Amino acid sequence: MFVFNNCANDARVLKESATLVNAGFQVEVIAFLDKKTVPRETREGVQITRLRTDPINQRLIRIFGNPLYYRPKWMRWEVRIPRSSGARIRKRPEILRKVKAFFRTLRLKAFAHLGVSYDNMEQAKAELVKNAVPLFFRAPILMTQLGFLYIASFTLGLMYRFGRMFSPRRIKRNLKNRIMWTSRNLIQDPMRWLLRPAHRYFVYLDFFRKAKAYSLKYPADIYHCHDLNTLYIGMVLQRKQQAKLVYDSHELYLHKNRLAPAGIFKTWLLKWIETRGMAAADKVITVGECIADWMAKEYKAPKPTVIINAPRQREAQALMSDVSLRKALNVRDKDFLLIYSGGITFNRGLENVIKAVNQIENLHFVLLGYGSEVYMSGLRKLIQSEKAEDKVSFFGPVPHYEVASYLASADCGIAPIMNICLSYYYCSPNKLFEYVQARLPVIASNFPEMERVVNESEIGFTFDPEDIESIKSSIHRMMDNPQDRLRFKENTQKAAEKYRWAVEEKKLEDIYLAL
Repeated sequence: MFVFNNCANDARVLKESATLVNAGFQVEVIAFLDKKTVPRETREGVQITRLRTDPINQRLIRIFGNPLYYRPKWMRWEVRIPRSSGARIRKRPEILRKVKAFFRTLRLKAFAHLGVSYDNMEQAKAELVKNAVPLFFRAPILMTQLGFLYIASFTLGLMYRFGRMFSPRRIKRNLKNRIMWTSRNLIQDPMRWLLRPAHRYFVYLDFFRKAKAYSLKYPADIYHCHDLNTLYIGMVLQRKQQAKLVYDSHELYLHKNRLAPAGIFKTWLLKWIETRGMAAADKVITVGECIADWMAKEYKAPKPTVIINAPRQREAQALMSDVSLRKALNVRDKDFLLIYSGGITFNRGLENVIKAVNQIENLHFVLLGYGSEVYMSGLRKLIQSEKAEDKVSFFGPVPHYEVASYLASADCGIAPIMNICLSYYYCSPNKLFEYVQARLPVIASNFPEMERVVNESEIGFTFDPEDIESIKSSIHRMMDNPQDRLRFKENTQKAAEKYRWAVEEKKLEDIYLAL
């Protein structure tokens, strides 16, 4: 299996690979290594191998941005020991010892000129008092000599000071700092700025190169490509090794949620790869009926097999005896606990939900999951501006096998996906089925796939995610109708039997046994 992430919390990949291991297959997942993961690990019998990516743009920045420090491997013949380790002993400069010796000699001569013994200071004081009158007449000569000594010592001090300023070590250090400043500001930063838009492409090319080399060294019978960004790797290996190819589309990758829309060339390239890949694949899998119909129509190919992102089934008794989110967050018993589970990111409708929640009394909203610090800080600012600090809480993330237990302590789950792209409009998100397994009533966006699940199973209401009043109305209907809420909760028991991984994994086993 190939996946273009670190495969630490990718529930679909981990579930599918564990299912195939239990069916008797030997499974290895190829992912990429980051700071949060290890190169190799085993989970539920699945070997996960992570490859370290070092794209060419980062190598170029290191080479040209640090000309004094960067050396290729064939030039690194010595061990560089940092000064902080104490291994290098800095010797006192020879000129400093000479200057100190010179001043000591001057001091000895001055006392000798006064007739003072340097070795005995008490005797020196007595001699000074005894010879006070002769000393008075010799004062001008003495002052002249002492002035000369002062000027000489001052001159030598300046010479020593300037000597240190223009010492070879100081010149070398200053020159190195100037070169590094110039390279960083005039070469490295402009290169980083110029290459940043293409960074993800360089990372993909490096991952493709290393995944291909690794797979040629350790060949497999079947290559399972998760999402479009790994499909081309499987296409190349299928052709080179005469192996089987499975394409698993987690979403409509051409129409996914992006900060900036894909350009003409990128869209053409992705569509070309997906068209060729669907024709070459021995089996195509996707996550929902709407997406499967769209792909079959768009690429004029057989309809993909639908394997939904259903979680593993949890018994209601086990859910009730597990952790309590209400206790963990100190939510009042009289408050209605509304929960959102999943990725906390843009275009998930969370801003509108927060604004709606702030206008409803005796309601507490919990966001269970993880997100980028930039987006999370923006949400916190929105909460502060709405003065909803007491009504909204963040919790998690938690391991995927514990999500249902945390959800079970809430009163209702919400899935406020925005109609920002075709992939979101046709989505059937994991959180929807996690709510079902947690025996939670659901309120969700009124999109085709989610509306079909909610209405067919009669487990909740739908709303328009663009309209705050529609969100408020759905929440009020759920809060103010305990009989409907109890009926929805009872219906989730049947829905949990239908939307569970045990049903979906049978489809996956049949596909692989046929291959």
